[in-house]
Amino acid sequence: MAATVLRPRWFSQNFCEDFLRDAVLSGGVRLPTGEGKEAFVDAEDIAAVAVAALTEEGHAGEAYELSGPRLMSFADAVADLALATLADGVQRALGRPPRGFSDYAKTAAAQGAWNT
Repeated sequence: MAATVLRPRWFSQNFCEDFLRDAVLSGGVRLPTGEGKEAFVDAEDIAAVAVAALTEEGHAGEAYELSGPRLMSFADAVADLALATLADGVQRALGRPPRGFSDYAKTAAAQGAWNT
């Protein structure tokens, strides 16, 4: 009997389901990963590959390494989960986009903010 092997990396859903959910909610995800990088894979992609392997020809005998689209550290992943959002108040009130941080920094430097 031919088989198809799926080898997924860390599931993205580990951050919202049982394993890491409480740590994410408390703001303290701590793992002994150092600067290690992982290509977190979405469980929906794993499921889609499984369905294809079970319902389409050409997958028998294959071994699929499943990963997400980019390598990222756990710190990167947690930063993405921080729910930071952009607000539209400046745009709505003034009819123009807000100044970027780089623009602020250039102006402050030109005005001598950090001269000693």
